[in-house]
Amino acid sequence: MNKKIIITALILGAISLVGVLGVNAVLADDAKYESVVQKLADQFDLNKDEVEDVFEQHRKERREMREERRMERLDDAVKNGKITEEQKALILEKRKELQKEAVEKRGEFRKHREEMRKWAKDNNIDLYLFGREHRGGHFGHFRSGWLH
Repeated sequence: MNKKIIITALILGAISLVGVLGVNAVLADDAKYESVVQKLADQFDLNKDEVEDVFEQHRKERREMREERRMERLDDAVKNGKITEEQKALILEKRKELQKEAVEKRGEFRKHREEMRKWAKDNNIDLYLFGREHRGGHFGHFRSGWLH
């Protein structure tokens, strides 16, 4: 079988698995994302930039699909008399506002994560002892092991 077909299938399978597990949970940390891309590129002797492009294209397609579903739900709600066109416009406006806030908070969160990493390094402390909420992950998860 053609090597490119097998590799493409494996990459798409990995992307799908990431989607099932939750892109935010699995790729919350940029270093983890880079690690997955690099491992796939190394494992299958691929160009890292091309692997990254496949991941980014998949993310873009998923965002577009989610947006289409949202618009369909709003259009159906208007059509079925559950909301008015004005309410739909208000919802869309509020979503833009919330998206802007989310981008700002992501920046703050990244800054906090970097500050915590620097503090831990400066004090020779394993940041994993704090739990994920202080190192860029999701609250309640803890990586096994003391030192890495």
